Amino acid sequence: MRRALSLLALVAACSPPLADDAAAHAIENRCASDADCAAGAVCAAGACYAHGGDLARVVLEVVPDSTAAYGAGVSFLVDQPSVGDGDLARDVTLPARSVVRGHVEASALPNGCKYAAAADGSLEVRVQLVRTDAALGLPRATFAANATSATVADAPGSWSFEVDAVPGTYDVHVLPLHDDACPVAPLLVVGAPVAPGDVSLLAALAAPAPLTGSIVAPADASLEGWSVDIIEPALGRRLSTVARLGAGDPTNFALTWRPAQALHATSDPAGGTLLSLSGAAAGASGPLLRVSPPDGVVAPTLLWDLAAADLQFHGKVSLDTSSLRVLPRAVSGGLRGSTGARPPVRGALSIVALGGQAGLTAAFATSVATRDDGTFVTALPPGAYRVFAVPDASEPWALTEAKWFVTADGGDPPTRVVDLLPQSEIAGRATLASTGEPIAGASVDAVAAIDASPTAVLDAALGNVGVAPRGASDFAGLDGAFRSSLDPGVYHVSVRPPASSGLPWFVAPRTTVAPAGDAAARATLDARVAFAVPLGGLLRARGA
Repeated sequence: MRRALSLLALVAACSPPLADDAAAHAIENRCASDADCAAGAVCAAGACYAHGGDLARVVLEVVPDSTAAYGAGVSFLVDQPSVGDGDLARDVTLPARSVVRGHVEASALPNGCKYAAAADGSLEVRVQLVRTDAALGLPRATFAANATSATVADAPGSWSFEVDAVPGTYDVHVLPLHDDACPVAPLLVVGAPVAPGDVSLLAALAAPAPLTGSIVAPADASLEGWSVDIIEPALGRRLSTVARLGAGDPTNFALTWRPAQALHATSDPAGGTLLSLSGAAAGASGPLLRVSPPDGVVAPTLLWDLAAADLQFHGKVSLDTSSLRVLPRAVSGGLRGSTGARPPVRGALSIVALGGQAGLTAAFATSVATRDDGTFVTALPPGAYRVFAVPDASEPWALTEAKWFVTADGGDPPTRVVDLLPQSEIAGRATLASTGEPIAGASVDAVAAIDASPTAVLDAALGNVGVAPRGASDFAGLDGAFRSSLDPGVYHVSVRPPASSGLPWFVAPRTTVAPAGDAAARATLDARVAFAVPLGGLLRARGA
């Protein structure tokens, strides 16, 4: 292994530059023969590499830059099998773009519908494709377009859409762009396979399912102006029309909705792929019935599992919220340090309801910034809450969670103070695994580990979703040592040697950093960077 003679170029807003003699300590992975590498490594293309690795298959995310002639700024996922032994002559060709074209038709439209002018019954819709690979920790790419219509003799012709995307597996949400006089239930298709090239999506919507019901209002508020709809539990995408509640008690409503659908892919006789609806999607998470307050009203959003609310599957529900209290109460308090002189701390609070009260699932979340003296005032409906106090980045305190209960009868503490924990710490040393040499100038990044959930909306309503801990960055010193202060939590930690070193990253997934005061509060990493398994070649655009 040879040492580099060039000066390390490191830029960081919050870390001082390394000393001028860092160049003499900077490792650079260069070799002329296997003898220049450690035992078990080989010299290839002028660098030391491992004989093999544990990963047999990887997925590459390729994002061409904004000046690229093909796919500029688009996230391509390219599967690469058989990488365990390495390959420096592997050319990767980006797949052809996918162009999804089609139209959505509906029968039995309400009288006076503006869609009726289209002879084929096609609808003006917005089509959104969301890549489902995000569940694997990969980027959730989204592509969308609105349908357009050619005007024929001053009347709209067929409504059709065209979405430019990349190959992958998608959820497709079709949202009719109607006015209140012409409500049409949206369509959600899950797990749609989108192949390269031309893809035709022709969706003939069957009659939607009706749902009627009544709601008994809370004891201390009217539900006039509130809305009722049905959503899916992952991203909260709407599956139904929206019903507005009146002033009655109980108040009645009626809407229509569609269960999530699946698609069937076949070869299109005209070329490309044809996608057609094949019925209800198997294994899809059950929809939620949502009752929401008007914009600007401080009140919770109420959720019911539709299957539990309509046990007989008759399309009728009776909802009772009379035991719920929704009128907000004033809440004030402050943030302060938990040690020493307990100084006031400036920051913000993120407040999340713990499932509501009276046996109802009630989602409510709000945030409030403190004044310069650390005090705050807000208003909350009665209920149990998780409170996440987030100090300003300049403060030496950690994100801290507290539990509050706000009563309906006013028997609450006059003020609520959150005592902030000191920051925790992650520390370690970056070294070359084969020799123990320090890797000066390696950047160290800790990013909160956040898992995708198929029931994210319900999780949030139940108070199971908190505030992600803030990440941290640092650089290893001349001896390879690093140390960063950060919030307690679970992180993906990466140690990245300087690009000039030719060394791979060291990654420690799901590293737990305990709260300060815990014996394990300081997370220690022995970041021994091993030689990489080589994977390289030429990246090509389709047809290049």
